[in-house]
Amino acid sequence: MQILMTGKTQEFSAEQSKKLAARFAKVSKLVDGRGEKGVHVVFASQRHLTRAEATLNYMGHSAVGHETDADPYKALCGSLEKLEKQVVKLRTKWRDLGRNGHLAAPEPEAKAAKATKKAAAKTAAPKLPVAEPVAEAGLEIRRVTVSNRRKPMTAEEAVLAIRPRDLYLAFRDADSDKVNVLVRRPDGQFDLIEG
Repeated sequence: MQILMTGKTQEFSAEQSKKLAARFAKVSKLVDGRGEKGVHVVFASQRHLTRAEATLNYMGHSAVGHETDADPYKALCGSLEKLEKQVVKLRTKWRDLGRNGHLAAPEPEAKAAKATKKAAAKTAAPKLPVAEPVAEAGLEIRRVTVSNRRKPMTAEEAVLAIRPRDLYLAFRDADSDKVNVLVRRPDGQFDLIEG
């Protein structure tokens, strides 16, 4: 890792330099494998206070730690500590990204989302069955598959549930529990075929 210090810098003791080297090594290890790494430390003195600003650019992100203290060593340590926190936060985001680029939902939230989808599906209009043409002995027969997962409904509810562009709606009758078909005639009226 490249370390560039600018501004009015002060020489640190051997012990302090050793501790700072360990701090920089920790930051370097956190961003390991993320391209070229370099920390730019800027010192600014104002009266009796020293402000240390450590900036790390990597993978299109910039992490900056600021700290002000009377002792330049403490200011630099504080700014590196803040920088470490930012790097750990970004690294956690990278780890939690899924393959499709969205953050992975934790289990309790995923279960809650699934429950709300089920509740929304119950209150939404029922899906129409899919009709597929079947050729038998030169006749074209349309086979319709009705899902058993639908809730039973009355004929009046079926009239309300049929969409304007649909010609028919197959539903399970609430009273007899049999499959009925509601057919829209060309004049706009409905025919009910009971099963």
